[in-house]
Amino acid sequence: MLWPLLIFGCGGLELSQSWQLDRVRILAVRPFVDVETDPVLGTRAEPEPGETVRFEALTYAPPDEPVGGVLWSACLLDDAIGQCDFESDDLDESGLTEDGSGIIGIEPFLNPTWNIPADALDSLTDTEKQEGRSALINVIAIPEDIFEDEDLFSADTDKTDQLSELDPNAFEIAFKRMPISLAETPNHNPDIVNIVVAGHPIGSAKGFTARTKKTYTLEPILANGHIETYAFINNSGEKEYRTEEPYFSWYTELGAEDPKKGAEFDQPVSLYPYSSVEWTAPDKPGWITIYVVARDRRGGMGWRTISVNVL
Repeated sequence: MLWPLLIFGCGGLELSQSWQLDRVRILAVRPFVDVETDPVLGTRAEPEPGETVRFEALTYAPPDEPVGGVLWSACLLDDAIGQCDFESDDLDESGLTEDGSGIIGIEPFLNPTWNIPADALDSLTDTEKQEGRSALINVIAIPEDIFEDEDLFSADTDKTDQLSELDPNAFEIAFKRMPISLAETPNHNPDIVNIVVAGHPIGSAKGFTARTKKTYTLEPILANGHIETYAFINNSGEKEYRTEEPYFSWYTELGAEDPKKGAEFDQPVSLYPYSSVEWTAPDKPGWITIYVVARDRRGGMGWRTISVNVL
């Protein structure tokens, strides 16, 4: 019923790289192949043709800017640089095109799921199939007031003109590239299993208590085995093995109307194994949310949400 929204294409608000959470943000998107989880490596993020992939996104919305729904679409790319290019008329009743691209989910009604076309790698040589090809996942967060407009969001193609008149900056849009391959060592998602706050692991706790204006050292801990060694085909066509070099992206609510008095990080990114950052609490008491996202540079992601009670 939301297919006409595709007319927005790649337009929309530019994704912010800042750690400040002061508007709707899609902070991370991760795939996980619908197979049994590896006891050491965790959930697999790199599918083979014919497999089913599920997706989840880490989305932030301020209390006064609620997100009503999230629209997901996906397509196979023919080259390293490209975008999904299909129209409403190209989609069948299931929301997909003949090649398997199209609408793969609309939350909260339909969780995003994509069955990778069985012929996705048929055009590649056996060697090329080890590296595979990319798919592009598009994620659009729709404001609650727009999402709940039943007259606007319908399958009636006459509504297309009305949709095109909406401000594209009203939507938060994210893009995720996902490899599809027959790799010897497919990628898995890294999971953050603990956060060390000022030298003390919080374990399964949802957060910690902080004092106004005080600075705390935060360090994320990855699950054992979640930094992978993987096979890579270099430019000479030779196989070599490399070890992932993950990094962490940090985000925080401000906790104050004046950004100069709000919470802040000394840096928005930390690199493993020097994974810690300095976080300073705002000068105003209240609850604040912090997010940290682990990225393994191969497409795998994991995150942890931290609730802070500032006193």
